[in-house]
Amino acid sequence: MLFFGHVGITTGIVKVCQELVTTRRFGQNKAYADPKSGTTQARKHLLTDNLRDKMRSVDYRFLILGSLLPDIIDKPIWMFTASNFPWNGRGYAHTFLFNFVLLIIGLILSICLGKTWFLTISVGSFFHLIFDQMWRLPVTLWWPLLGPIPRETTAGWLPSLWQALISNPYIYISETIGFIIILYLFLRLLVSHRVIFFLKTGNIDWNVPLASDKAKVTKVT
Repeated sequence: MLFFGHVGITTGIVKVCQELVTTRRFGQNKAYADPKSGTTQARKHLLTDNLRDKMRSVDYRFLILGSLLPDIIDKPIWMFTASNFPWNGRGYAHTFLFNFVLLIIGLILSICLGKTWFLTISVGSFFHLIFDQMWRLPVTLWWPLLGPIPRETTAGWLPSLWQALISNPYIYISETIGFIIILYLFLRLLVSHRVIFFLKTGNIDWNVPLASDKAKVTKVT
């Protein structure tokens, strides 16, 4: 999978999850109880609200970064280090170990400091491994358990990439789907005047009021 596939499909999946979790129906069957009572229902209600709040605050800028992170790290090293590094275009950043460390750091920052941006990066990076079908490269995925990461030649990589784009259904279908998702989200941001808002906050929750909307409400009242 290439750029549009990674960015578009990852963003689309998380956006759908966000819409499902933040809808009013999510968790509505949980009876409310005073949190101070310590009842099971109260704890379930708090967990539901906490998950909804976390999903509302997803920063898609960091999700996009995470969806490309393994390639951002591995591809330049693969292309410019000649034989000094014994790996191919999918190196250490494509390993489960690397992404597991990202996840642990993200969880620590989220739990201890309430900062979720690093966790968002790790989620995007894990999606990258899934879409790259890394289970087909077990030596790389489970490094260092199965030995060193194999190296592939960089000669002719651009023609090979183009050939895969026009002949491999997995590549061109995923790129098409990803492009359509990105185009849809961009057009919706454009129509709703949220492009600048997204660039500043990374938020594409359509229910979050803009500053201009708040100003209009204040003026009317």
